[in-house]
Amino acid sequence: MSFEIETDASSYGIGAVLIQGKRPIAYYGHTLAIRDRAKPMYERELMEAVLAVQRWRLYLLGRKFVVKTYQRSLKFLLEQRVIQLQHQKWIAKFLDDSFEVVYKPRLENKAVDALSRMPPTFHLYNLTAPTPINLAVIKEEVEKDDHLKKITTELEKSEELEGKYSIQQGMLKYKGRVVVSKSPTLIPTILHTYHDSIFGGHSGFLKTYKRLIGELYWIGMKQDVKKYWLPKANGFEVIFVVVDRFRTRLNQSTAYHPQSDGQTEVVNRGVESYLRYFCGENPKEWIKWIHWAEYWYNVLSLKVPVTNTTSTPHSPTDNTEQ
Repeated sequence: MSFEIETDASSYGIGAVLIQGKRPIAYYGHTLAIRDRAKPMYERELMEAVLAVQRWRLYLLGRKFVVKTYQRSLKFLLEQRVIQLQHQKWIAKFLDDSFEVVYKPRLENKAVDALSRMPPTFHLYNLTAPTPINLAVIKEEVEKDDHLKKITTELEKSEELEGKYSIQQGMLKYKGRVVVSKSPTLIPTILHTYHDSIFGGHSGFLKTYKRLIGELYWIGMKQDVKKYWLPKANGFEVIFVVVDRFRTRLNQSTAYHPQSDGQTEVVNRGVESYLRYFCGENPKEWIKWIHWAEYWYNVLSLKVPVTNTTSTPHSPTDNTEQ
């Protein structure tokens, strides 16, 4: 089957699609350099055709292909007698190719039009940046804590005081780790830095906790990290999936590992997609939608008509309400 290349250029970008048998098989988009944006549209279209042919050389070499563009003047590309020096360099790259340039109206050139006119900017809906831990703030909060201040005073009075606490470089430490006061403003900031930020990487409870205990210490640290990492929704954090294939033999799979049970994984994927769509902005509300997700899945999988008055998606086999 022959190949076709559709090209398009805008004021800041160029795009191309490689087609075989009326099906796209490859896409190409490129942002124009500042110096190229000042060139006439004819030159930008010519440059796009050259770049597309070079990119897909392995497909086109030794074959006749068609280049479709909305720039009518390119139809007479190889018939011009007077050609600028820059155009000569570009046309010379076509000498080994056998192709035909065909005009295609811009309104019909939708695929490449989208590639060449993709906005160069984007909107930031959420920006996460690491917040450095300020040791001066930690020291100030420790001095406000009566219990920790008492420990600091005792250590300063007696250098021979033995124990797990010590003062190093002016900071109160516990087993070599910086002691942090149980401040309602300081602890959330630390947890955000070590878990939510780019520095934290949303590593989960265990990895976040291990990183924290290697550097910091405060009373009740483990519970604070666990609560911050994954708050439960009305006390629930998992769903239980039962797959009944109506036979006597049972197949056991590993708990909390749906990948070992293909049918369960399919069910979970569908439920996750449903919940992600309806409560994506407020994930904690997923428990309120789980019953509707069950209804939706049963309607699709069991093909129960919505207008059926004798059977519901919760009871498709025995015609009894659950």
